[in-house]
Amino acid sequence: MSDDLSPTLQALANAIRGREVRPLVALCGCDLWLECFAYRHAKIVDYVAGGKRATGEEDPDILKVGIMTLGNGIVISFDPTLEPDTFILKP
Repeated sequence: MSDDLSPTLQALANAIRGREVRPLVALCGCDLWLECFAYRHAKIVDYVAGGKRATGEEDPDILKVGIMTLGNGIVISFDPTLEPDTFILKP
């Protein structure tokens, strides 16, 4: 990871890399979530019902929701119950 990461974003990246099984979701406190959102490698990926990634071949009437992801498709979610600079990784 590059030196432009804050200590909390670096801690999140290190925790993700240090897991034996890649997490699917990182729940973040508000400040860390905002920092992830502003990070240049964050992507908005469309998902459909059932928590599946949209393929682009869905019927146009199917609801798609853009969800922030980092890295290899790890969903970054805001959890208002967490301290601002903390996170929890979920499988």
